[in-house]
Amino acid sequence: MFNLSYNYYKLTNDTQTVNFTNFSFSNTTRFKNSLSNNISVNWFKTTPQDSLNNDVWMFSDEVGFTFAKGFRVSVGGKAAYSPWSENWQFGYVVKVSVPLVKHLSCDLMAEKLVLGDFYNSFDMQQMEKFPYFCQGKIIYSW
Repeated sequence: MFNLSYNYYKLTNDTQTVNFTNFSFSNTTRFKNSLSNNISVNWFKTTPQDSLNNDVWMFSDEVGFTFAKGFRVSVGGKAAYSPWSENWQFGYVVKVSVPLVKHLSCDLMAEKLVLGDFYNSFDMQQMEKFPYFCQGKIIYSW
């Protein structure tokens, strides 16, 4: 599966206008039914320009394996580069999906955030103190 997208958002309030631009490429390759590989490249740009979140390239690769009965594990690495500050940051992601009973599953995810992750737009000082994001979900499907 191949995906290419371009997004442009213009957010305005009574004091400023902020533009968010994103260009994204991703490719997911499945090998038989159990092994998959997802590679993605993203470019983020914001205005007004600042030294933290502007003009960031992000690269990631995630490999997943599905075991018998639907148990799935995936691990990946990611790197972000800011040409403005000539700074590289490295992170990772781990995901586990466990089927519990028919129509009910549990997904767990943990990642180390890097420059360019969506969450960096909020408070970089807090991100530097705790640059991790964890999430758990119980999913009911029918």
